[in-house]
Amino acid sequence: MGFLANKQMKEIKDAVGLFMVGNQGKILGVSRKNNPDDMGFPGGKREDDETLEEALIREVEEETKIIVVEPRLFYKVFDGEYNFHVFIAKIDYIPGDLLFEDQNETGVVKWVTFDELKNGTFGSFHVEFEKYVNAVQAELKNYSFI
Repeated sequence: MGFLANKQMKEIKDAVGLFMVGNQGKILGVSRKNNPDDMGFPGGKREDDETLEEALIREVEEETKIIVVEPRLFYKVFDGEYNFHVFIAKIDYIPGDLLFEDQNETGVVKWVTFDELKNGTFGSFHVEFEKYVNAVQAELKNYSFI
């Protein structure tokens, strides 16, 4: 029996998130369902039959009612279990009745700072992501800003 036959092959999963900055320089965040103060990007896990872009569009619409178009991969990191893909995108529709600080079925949706993101479950990810954003700000022009 070969070496690989004795090892359990761990399936690598994909997750997606949208990096969206509003006109006040704040970032669109969605809380974890069980903790309204634990903020992260809108997004979630990719279903087996979806592309990354389809997963992003579905997750963002489910969590925020925002319609994403032209998603573009901006950042990718592997945490040992998930490939996490962060997209920037043009936004086709933001519902006028979306109250960003209301609790919905997925959590609280609101504009947050990087400091608020860094205090959440994925804080170390957001620290590294903020460094990346600061290094490539010119690339963000015309994406995810409202």
